[in-house]
Amino acid sequence: MNTMNIFFLIVSSAFNARQQTKPDEVTRIEFTSITRGYQEHLILDNDSVVFSYTSGTDRQVKRNAKANHRQAWKKTLQAVSNIDWTSFDSLKSPTNKRAFDGAKHSSIVITTRTAGTHNHTFDDENPNETLGKLMRCIQEQKKTMQ
Repeated sequence: MNTMNIFFLIVSSAFNARQQTKPDEVTRIEFTSITRGYQEHLILDNDSVVFSYTSGTDRQVKRNAKANHRQAWKKTLQAVSNIDWTSFDSLKSPTNKRAFDGAKHSSIVITTRTAGTHNHTFDDENPNETLGKLMRCIQEQKKTMQ
């Protein structure tokens, strides 16, 4: 009986650890936005920011990279600190105009050490309200890269 209690405690602890990832366990955040003739991709991690985009008919990729400031990364981590990873992949988008080419097709991909990779797709720069703070951090980083 005592062995069963210990086993149950270990299993439930592992399950809870997977559900609630600490912000410092986030290792990478990617934002991609695509429409006809334009594509942009922003990658954030603890030490760098990489922004690339393709625009117009030349189809040449323009790329810019810089060091990520510790405060900017900390602010980004705070923006994802309250996310429930068990429901992240099923977050609803506020609109679905991308289905008929009425908006850019965008996605945020968050990679964590313990909970794996999580993806959310949405229109333009309008994700589910749960990701509003994160989207503002992404927009701030993009402004410094253009």
